[in-house]
Amino acid sequence: MCKVQFGPFRILSALLFIALICIGQDVSAQTTAERVKLLEATLQDLLKRDEEKDRLIKNLLSEVKSLGGDAKALSSTTHGKDEHDHGKHDDHGKVETGNSLFAKKVGNKIVRLDSIGVNTAMTVGHSSETGAVARTLQGGGHDPDGTGFTLQTADFGMTGSVDGYFDGEFHVAYFLDQDGESKVEVEEAFLRTNSLPIGLEIEAGQQFLEFGAFNPSHLHDWDFIDQPVILTRMFGGDGIRQTGVRLGWRGSNSPLGLHFGAYNSRGETMKSFLAADETIGGRTFRSQDVLGFSDLVYLARLELNGELWHGSHIDLGFSGLTGPNATGNDASTQIAGVDLRFENKLSGGRKFNWQSEFLFRQYELGSDNNLDLLSSHIEDYGFYTQATYEFAPKFSVGIRYELAMGEGHGVTDRQADDDRADRHRISPMLRWAFAPLGDVRLQYNYDELDSLDATTGETNAHAVWLGLRFGFGAGGEFWAGDHGHKH
Repeated sequence: MCKVQFGPFRILSALLFIALICIGQDVSAQTTAERVKLLEATLQDLLKRDEEKDRLIKNLLSEVKSLGGDAKALSSTTHGKDEHDHGKHDDHGKVETGNSLFAKKVGNKIVRLDSIGVNTAMTVGHSSETGAVARTLQGGGHDPDGTGFTLQTADFGMTGSVDGYFDGEFHVAYFLDQDGESKVEVEEAFLRTNSLPIGLEIEAGQQFLEFGAFNPSHLHDWDFIDQPVILTRMFGGDGIRQTGVRLGWRGSNSPLGLHFGAYNSRGETMKSFLAADETIGGRTFRSQDVLGFSDLVYLARLELNGELWHGSHIDLGFSGLTGPNATGNDASTQIAGVDLRFENKLSGGRKFNWQSEFLFRQYELGSDNNLDLLSSHIEDYGFYTQATYEFAPKFSVGIRYELAMGEGHGVTDRQADDDRADRHRISPMLRWAFAPLGDVRLQYNYDELDSLDATTGETNAHAVWLGLRFGFGAGGEFWAGDHGHKH
C-alpha cells in the first residue's frame, strides 16, 4: 500500500495557490464595482451636458425669433426628429410631419395639424345641502351640482399652425346643465402669431382672458375638482372669456412679459361688465349697446418668471381689467389681481406646487331714477391658496383654502346676498393618476357662508366629491397632461 506524504513545501504551495485565487476574485469584484461607479458618473455627466445643450439651444432660438429669424426652421435643423421637430422637406419636396399629425405644403408654407383630442371629466358625490342652496355653494358652471352624478365637461380640442405665420387653437365643451339639458359652448377659437420680431405676439379670436393663474386654464388642467369661489363671484360660472385681440411681448432671455388686450364687454361670460343675465348688489342690469371703443373691456398684465434654484420655477403676475357695467350708462368696473405660482422638483420623482391668487373688484352702481337709487360703489375681494405634493409616482395630496369678502351694500344687504356674503372654504384632496391623461380625485369641501343662516339656520355645509378625468388624443405637448396649459 502506497502512502501519500505531504511535505511542508507542498502544503505551503497549496495554501499560496488558494490565497491567490481569493485575492484574484476580490480584485475582480473591486474592479467591477469601480467600473460601475465610473459608468454611472459618466452617464450623469452626459445627461448634464445634454441639459446644458438643450438650454443653450432654447436661448438661441429665442434670440433668433426676437431678431425676426425663422426659429421653427432652425429648431427642425437643430433637433432633427426629436420631440421638438415639427417636420421638414426631403430631397423630393415631400413634407415630413415630424411631431405633427399632419403636414401639407401650401405655396411656400407648411400647414400643420399638431394635436387633436377629447378630455372628459365627471363627478359623483354628496352635499349636505340640496337644490338651490347646493347650487349656490357650487357656483362654477362646471362644478358638481349636488348629490349624485355630474358630467362636468367633454372638451374637444385641436391645435394647428402655419409655419412663419400663426398657431391656432379650438376648444368646444359639451356638458349637462343643472336640469340635465345638453349644452355646447365654444370656449376658445383663436389664432396667435409665431414669427413677429423683437418678441411681439398678437392673439385674436374667442379666448379666455389672461387674467391671473386660474382663468386661462381649461378644466382638464385644474388641480381641484371645482372652481375657486372668488373667481366665480367676479367672473361667473364659466370664467371670463370673450372675443377680442391681445398684444403680447417677451424679450429675448427676459423674465419679463407684458400683455394688453381689448374685448367685447357683452355676453353671459362677462359677469362684472355688460352681462345680460346677472345681478350684482341686487341691482337689475340694463341692456346696453356698445357705442364705441370706450365700451370695450381692456386688459393689462405683467408677468415675471425665473428659477430660484435648480429644479425650482416661480411665476409672478399682476393683472388689471376695466370696462363698463350694466347698472347705468356711465357705471364702470375695475378688477385687479396678483397671482403667484411656485414649483419645486424634488429627488425621487417627488414634486411640490404652490399657487395663490388675490382679486379685488370695485363695482360702480349707477343711479336709477325709477327706484330713487343714487350712484354708489361696492367692493369685493378674496383669495385662494393651494398646495399639492406628489409624494409617490402617480399619487399626490393637496389642500386649498379660500376666502371671499366685501364692503358696501347694494339694494340687498351684503350679508344676505349669497354672491357677496363673507365666505370661507377649505378643501383637502387626494389624487391618483392612473394614466398620463387620466386620474381619480377625492375631495372634501367645508363651507362657511353667512347668508346660509337665513335659509338653513346654519352657516356651514359639507360635501364630498369623487372625480374622474380621462382623455384620448394624439400629437403635441398639449395632450401630454401638462398642468397649467394656457394660451
